[in-house]
Amino acid sequence: MGPKIIRNSKVYDHIQEGERFFLEQIEKVEALEGWTVYEQPHLNGDRPDFVLCHPEKGVVIVEVKDWSLDSTNYRPIGKVLGADGQWIDKNPINQIKRYKDNLLQFISRKYVAAVEQFNKTAYAIVEPVIYFHNALVRDARDFCGNQEGKVVKIIDRSHVEAIGMNRLDEGGIRSLTIKKSLMVKNDVLPAFVQDLQMWLNPSDYHIERQEPIKLFPDQERYVKVQPGSYRRLKGVAGSGKSLILATKAARMLKQSYRVLILTYNITLRHYLRDLVSQQFGVGDRTLIRDELVISHFHHFLKQLANNYGIELPYEDDDDDFELRWIEVINERISKIEIDHNWMFDAILIDEGQDFKKQWVQFLKTFFTGKAEFFIFYDIDQDLYGRQKDVWIEESKEIKGLGFRGRPGHLNITRRLPGSIVQLISLLREYFGEQRKQEILIPYAQLDFFTKASWKNVSELQEKKSKFVYDELQSLLQQGAKIDDIAILTTHEETGVEIVKELGSKGFSVSHVYDLSGTKNIDNRRREKWKFQPGDARLKVCTVHSFKGWEASHVIFVLDRPKKSKEIVDSMSSSAPSLCFQNNQQSLDVNVGKDEKEGENRFDAKIGELLFIALSRVRYHEKMNFCSFTCLNFIPKYNELQKIFN
Repeated sequence: MGPKIIRNSKVYDHIQEGERFFLEQIEKVEALEGWTVYEQPHLNGDRPDFVLCHPEKGVVIVEVKDWSLDSTNYRPIGKVLGADGQWIDKNPINQIKRYKDNLLQFISRKYVAAVEQFNKTAYAIVEPVIYFHNALVRDARDFCGNQEGKVVKIIDRSHVEAIGMNRLDEGGIRSLTIKKSLMVKNDVLPAFVQDLQMWLNPSDYHIERQEPIKLFPDQERYVKVQPGSYRRLKGVAGSGKSLILATKAARMLKQSYRVLILTYNITLRHYLRDLVSQQFGVGDRTLIRDELVISHFHHFLKQLANNYGIELPYEDDDDDFELRWIEVINERISKIEIDHNWMFDAILIDEGQDFKKQWVQFLKTFFTGKAEFFIFYDIDQDLYGRQKDVWIEESKEIKGLGFRGRPGHLNITRRLPGSIVQLISLLREYFGEQRKQEILIPYAQLDFFTKASWKNVSELQEKKSKFVYDELQSLLQQGAKIDDIAILTTHEETGVEIVKELGSKGFSVSHVYDLSGTKNIDNRRREKWKFQPGDARLKVCTVHSFKGWEASHVIFVLDRPKKSKEIVDSMSSSAPSLCFQNNQQSLDVNVGKDEKEGENRFDAKIGELLFIALSRVRYHEKMNFCSFTCLNFIPKYNELQKIFN
């Protein structure tokens, strides 16, 4: 019978001769029975030419190039002459590797399980193939820079013709002939393929049977679409900002609007995707696949750069490197017409307090104006200091961005337990932060199901991870479930220690750290994509990366923040004997102004981190209890135990 072919009725690019030839050859091959072939599927902004799936052999991504490499429009390595006369980097090796990584790290919800069992071998679950229709393999390899190796397979017309004549062994695509027996035996591969096909060919049958969450009246008023508008919504922790965003996105998709959701944290992408899917409910779920893109801002910039062959400046520790990226991208796209794929009727920004004004100005380029440009934010969760001048609320700063009037405001928390709200209020008073937004609860009485405790610990006694392990065991003995627990840290070295210790004790841990200890940003990102909701793993995370998330049980390890070194150094350099005292009033009279300012900055940072950690606690009716525990390793704050206990 041959493979099952799923045609794309909304093909965005004109069908090239090479694509047509490839499809004609494989659709008649009886030996490919059991395979499903998807034409130009939408993979969260990427559109490879074909994706082939088989539950026992794996997944193949095929990118087809009709390029005649003997033309002067092509030159090594991977350079293509653009319409504006400039040479563009369009190396298909980089393109298809990006497709593969996006599929594994964002589209699939089962790849994490494959990595857990098979480590690096799991990467072979997807085979990337580049088919050059009008060039020989040797010329294609030279053009691509001989980067093929074991990562990407390059084939030419002779290989596709061999497949069409049932000579699969001569076709050059290993997955068509080799069964991944071990992954099949462990049910990893069938589960991976089934999950991927739920995205590639969605239907109401595949809906995870969760009813859409009903919004309260104060939330519902922000869901209605105001075409062509630029809007802002400020909300306290737990007020439902992400829920409103997801509901708006779902309803816009049902109205056939094309939607882009952006966040700052990598870890929020899966969470928001699942929330949009839940709020969408019953309907044509191909709209989620075809018309929705969810990304974090830096990845969005990289996707744009890759699509237009733009080489971005090196990413360094400078906080303004994104502005240099934007400048380079703007220089290129200002000379061309932007692809339909990169224009959106609605742009929704979650955790907008983490965005810079220039980022928002840049994003307007990709807004069609048909629906809404909407920013959701919470000034009190500005850990990165982006809102020092409160640009998002200052009339002079937002001038020219399209926003008018005052932002909407939600001040009632629907998630935080009453006792946690009370603790936040007391801590704000302690740290002198009375000007923060007041958090209201929808009922007057405090809850009786929240356990909050503060434990002062001397790090000289034993490893910090030992105290974390003891607290974790206590929660499990009280009936807490492992995937309802989050361990939050303020220092990467502490987080690495905890992950290694818990891993040695048999816990499966999802984390965001570079376990090599080198603090490599790429290693961190490789872990962050694994940080997904509902994966039944214990979560260990920095406070920064957990913003936007929630957990029933939070263990907060209060160590000196990784970015506080300069504060501590400034305090100790001129006052070597200064120790962290119990409170600001007890500072020695000999401490100078600079030391006091350093102390105040340190207090402010700790106050922010405590607030973020506390505001992540979630309670719902089906739970026995929720909890917050602070393991304090900074003697200066030992007296906070009185507030908690």
